[in-house]
Amino acid sequence: MGQASDATQEYKIEWTKTAQRSLNQIVAYIAKAMNENKNLLNKLLTVFSKQEDLDELLALTMHRDGHKRENAVRRLGLLGNPVAIPKLIVRANNWVPQVRQAAKESLAKLMKSENAQAFVCSLPNLYHLQNCGLDKHEELINNVKNFLLRPENVSHLQAAIVGKEAAVVRIAVKLCVENNLIENGELAMKCFAHQDIIVRAYGAQLLKSLNGENFNTAFAKAIRDPFMPIRREAFQIYLMARPNEGLKIAESLLFDKHFSIRKIALNQLKNSGFDVETLYSIVLHKKSNSALRLRCAIWGLAELGQKSSRADIENLTKNSLPSVREAALQALTKLTGEAAKPMLAVGLRDQSPSVAKESARLLQQYGIGMNVKELLEIIGASEHSQTYLVCATLARKFNKWDRLIFLMNLHGLLKDQNNSVLEFVNQELIQWDYFFNRNGSQPTEDQLKRLSELYKACAPLVNNKSIAFTLKSYGAKI
Repeated sequence: MGQASDATQEYKIEWTKTAQRSLNQIVAYIAKAMNENKNLLNKLLTVFSKQEDLDELLALTMHRDGHKRENAVRRLGLLGNPVAIPKLIVRANNWVPQVRQAAKESLAKLMKSENAQAFVCSLPNLYHLQNCGLDKHEELINNVKNFLLRPENVSHLQAAIVGKEAAVVRIAVKLCVENNLIENGELAMKCFAHQDIIVRAYGAQLLKSLNGENFNTAFAKAIRDPFMPIRREAFQIYLMARPNEGLKIAESLLFDKHFSIRKIALNQLKNSGFDVETLYSIVLHKKSNSALRLRCAIWGLAELGQKSSRADIENLTKNSLPSVREAALQALTKLTGEAAKPMLAVGLRDQSPSVAKESARLLQQYGIGMNVKELLEIIGASEHSQTYLVCATLARKFNKWDRLIFLMNLHGLLKDQNNSVLEFVNQELIQWDYFFNRNGSQPTEDQLKRLSELYKACAPLVNNKSIAFTLKSYGAKI
């Protein structure tokens, strides 16, 4: 009864924490939206002049009285100050029909050439109305769009492409593409120069419509983009547009930092009869190589299934660079499967946390099992704290009684220490108790005997009445 009560209490605490997190996320989202609207207002105030009573009218658009909101919205339209545009867009989706209508009429009055820049700055707010369901906003959005596409206002859309506000730039680029406001080559280069990845992705799509020198210039920029999907898109477009020349580009991309691009390049060259194996082998044996080229060569030989390179790759598990050791372990596991187990056991003891974690991940990915004895031997031969952590993580896949035996042994090794690893093990013991009933496996006699031997030396178990009750109920002599 006590065990069930404790579990119920823990469940309530966990549920309360989850509910609090959800509430915090909602509050944060509302705060962010309000902050963005405030930032837009501040930006417009720096560009456009302020008028008397403007602040009061802007505040009244948020008043709880619908009549006052409607009156404020109509007066803002008569005042003609573009600073009011963000507030009017918000009121265009008001729950009171008269306020919505007044907001649309006021926005129509503000559609003058001198206010075009303010409408461009407000485009994200305007397009957000598409997701608002209190009214149909297509007509308002189209009216603003047509207003900005007038010859006298187009320059503001063109100028917005090089702006810093990513949300504004994305919409401006789409409008420029749909209405041919800028030549595609020039537009693509401006997109690639922007910091926002979505804007640069629009530039990659424009490559399909380019040719000649424009294509060469834009492709040279796209293929060096730091965001992998943009490089990959550019490469695939190049292969379709210029299949013969694409093989030369593919050879250089065999050493791209992302494997998905390397894979496309490798398949293209392999299908054309190019000797990729020899190229990767030369790099593998060359001493003056960067870590990236060496990792790519290791990956490539594993991808091609070159088991003859196993010995060379095995030697690289002792390389001084952690990234190279990781790549070597990945390749060995892919080439040899279960036979890579001894090398992965060594990897768990590696001084680099990233190599230890990758070794654990590979053991799980390829279904290579380890028992309690093997993990304890690995921990005993290691002096690095990350080995304890990754082994405890691997133990989560054990039979639940073997996992408890492992954690008790691990606690015994750490009991005289006061560090984060011991705290982690204590948390794992609590987690074992919390999820105990998810699995109905019964302990063997050997497991019960071992648990009885280890129990008294493990303080968290002695002090945990729930676990003590569980062990006693299964016949452990404690």
